Amino acid sequence: MVIRGLFIFLVVFLFTLTPSAFSKIYYTGNETVILTGGFESKNSFISYVTINGCKYIIKQKKSSNSQLSGPRDAFAAYIAKELNIAHSVEVISLRIDIPVTKNTDQVILVNHNLTSSATITLNGGTTPDPDGGEFTTTMTWREFTIFKNLASTQTFKHWAVLIEDPTNLDGFIQVGYVLLGLKTSFTFGFNFGWKFIDEIINVELETEFGAPDVSALFRRVKLRLQFQHLSESQGNTVRSLYTSLSKNVDPFFLIPDLAVADGFFGRFTSKFQRTIGLSRHVAVPLDFTEDSLGKTTSQDPPFHYQS
Repeated sequence: MVIRGLFIFLVVFLFTLTPSAFSKIYYTGNETVILTGGFESKNSFISYVTINGCKYIIKQKKSSNSQLSGPRDAFAAYIAKELNIAHSVEVISLRIDIPVTKNTDQVILVNHNLTSSATITLNGGTTPDPDGGEFTTTMTWREFTIFKNLASTQTFKHWAVLIEDPTNLDGFIQVGYVLLGLKTSFTFGFNFGWKFIDEIINVELETEFGAPDVSALFRRVKLRLQFQHLSESQGNTVRSLYTSLSKNVDPFFLIPDLAVADGFFGRFTSKFQRTIGLSRHVAVPLDFTEDSLGKTTSQDPPFHYQS
């Protein structure tokens, strides 16, 4: 008996920040400091910092003999530590500009570090940096990934996500991806007995005397979905989704259970196998693996301020 609905969200996203640059950072320890993001260039790590309303670009040159697995997180954490602002997370604004209007009824923040007391406001508009005059709503906190199903489809080119998280002890705001687009659902579902696996990967070492040393690397969720007793056309619908994503080339957002408000950003990881039964009924098992939620890196990278 089929009892589950399946929501699939295909990815459309663009993440843009527009800070100003100044030649020198003036910081005495009393200013309000906001970390607003950053990116990785070919030779450097770039981070955006606002101090007392002035926006700065800080550049960290890459070291030729070292690599950072999480440069943005490590860089932000290091700035927070250097400027002694680990408890000064203020309102952060993420600006999203889409080249053309896109139908959007779902917005997702993947792999965030927000606390349950965070306030998240979503604004949409026809001009950059929308203030909520045309459209505004709030997003409910969920651990790891936050998503909002909009009451109606919106077609704005410009979006802003305002985040306030004063109790965040990390000292910075982390959002892995911002996703916007249309959700879709099958008119059929998968069967009872589907498997839900929490996978936590650690590095485990042991001394010659048996003393363990365990460090967390990453965590993720794996799902095994059993589609059975599908009609031929329903089987083709599942196959069309699988082939359009080229198995695991393109990730997508999956809400497997309509009764539980949890979703996962990941990929199909199994081969597409169809079993044709009586009356052309089709059975399809599919494995889905969440993209790793990773680890917030807080170790000190090689760093210096540069004009």
